[in-house]
Amino acid sequence: MGIFDNFGKVVTDTYKSATKASGKLIEEGKIKLMIMDNESQMKEIFETIGKEYCECYFRGELLDNSKYENEYEELKRMQLENDQGRERLLHLKKMRKCDNCQREISMDNAFCQFCGNRQSQLEEEEVQAEVENSQETDVKIERKCNKCNVYLEEDATFCPVCGEKIE
Repeated sequence: MGIFDNFGKVVTDTYKSATKASGKLIEEGKIKLMIMDNESQMKEIFETIGKEYCECYFRGELLDNSKYENEYEELKRMQLENDQGRERLLHLKKMRKCDNCQREISMDNAFCQFCGNRQSQLEEEEVQAEVENSQETDVKIERKCNKCNVYLEEDATFCPVCGEKIE
């Protein structure tokens, strides 16, 4: 009976893992579609305002900005929504932006592997949420830091743990 219990646990674990992964993919897809839709709408607003601006300019007039207050507010709303969506996408990939160079780095890096900048500490709730949601990542293990012996990503210029410059 023990072999069937183990088999059942493996099947259940596999199902849970697949469900979690597909849920993340669906969420990523929804966020990406929302961003694309917002960018398309923003482009239309930009084109409308730009056309009006040019027409006013050619007539020697100034554009009445108050005419487009609703559009400006909508642009700000969509831009904020896109920024939040991009932040959520990074979070789903267990990544964040470097405080200094703004390149994508692992959520748990103490130092940026590109510029060597020490990273601000994440709030305890964010760290705990990432630990609870963590899955194995596909990191190529080819190099180690000479100072702290941690494995490095292929394109690392600095160690993400101790900040040592990689030669």
